[in-house]
Amino acid sequence: MIYLRLTDSNKARIVNSFPSDFVAPEQEEEKKLKTRYLRKKTTFGVLEFLMLEEERIANSNKVFYTFTATVEAVMEGSVFHGLEMAKKMADDYLHNIVKIHGNQKSIVERCVSEAEGKENYNEFVTAVKENIQREPGIFAEDLCALSKEVRLIDYHIGGYKLLHDASARVSVTNNHNLKKFLLGLLHLFFDSFKKNNVLVSLHEVDENFFCAFEYETFNIAMHSFIENAVKYAKPYSKIVVHTKAGGRELSFVMESIRIEKDEIRKIYERGAYGSNVPEFLRGNGIGMYLLKQSLDRSNISIDIAPDYSQNSTGADNIQYIKNTFMFTFPKYRPVS
Repeated sequence: MIYLRLTDSNKARIVNSFPSDFVAPEQEEEKKLKTRYLRKKTTFGVLEFLMLEEERIANSNKVFYTFTATVEAVMEGSVFHGLEMAKKMADDYLHNIVKIHGNQKSIVERCVSEAEGKENYNEFVTAVKENIQREPGIFAEDLCALSKEVRLIDYHIGGYKLLHDASARVSVTNNHNLKKFLLGLLHLFFDSFKKNNVLVSLHEVDENFFCAFEYETFNIAMHSFIENAVKYAKPYSKIVVHTKAGGRELSFVMESIRIEKDEIRKIYERGAYGSNVPEFLRGNGIGMYLLKQSLDRSNISIDIAPDYSQNSTGADNIQYIKNTFMFTFPKYRPVS
């Protein structure tokens, strides 16, 4: 687990996810096999990091210090704009980083299953090699899944500081080929959609649709959206993605969990989720909140149009409906 504590210059705790019984270790004990503790004075107070049972991070100085430096940089910008923003940033950032890291760890553990515990490194490598040779298909799927999580980390490190930058500076760049962008992103989720027997079609996305957005934060937005699509799309259904001919809209049409009329705007609020979402699918209500915050950076709007005439009931009495999610780009280049 990864924990964070921030104390301001007046010794007030702004953020504290540390275990209640934690006692700061002596300097010579700060780094152990699966544990790492760091206390660092900054321009805005004192930052403390604690990692427990995180052998792969704790044993890599490069990984550990890259992680802590990134958090410090993000915190500095948000603290400058207010302590409440700093607390929200820390909650969001840790929620996503810990979730992604947990996914990475579980994938790696699957890849090396039954190989850990060998007496030396060569035996460990040999055992992993045998696993790969025995089940190459499973290993390939795990490698693709790991690629998705690594890219998620890259996007969060690159985009999170921008996402919580309250200034008017926005790094929007032009001429992004939207279809190529979506293809590069969606292949990372192929296995997840496949397991739910959901087909995603991009045939109706114009190959020459170019638009403008802030690359780092738009990645965060679309990752959040597609992750929700994986969770909420009806099994054995089809998601059709298309662009409006001569227009500036990108739409996702799908059978997904019913959104009530009074929830269409509320689901963008922090901590909110639809009333028809079953408990086992509910997260922390951060995904759509981050999506809206990210889209706002590029002045992209999102609208949801449920078709209440087309509804159905799935397993566990989950209510589904035909939902259309429309993204409108303020700057684009239609087909000539």
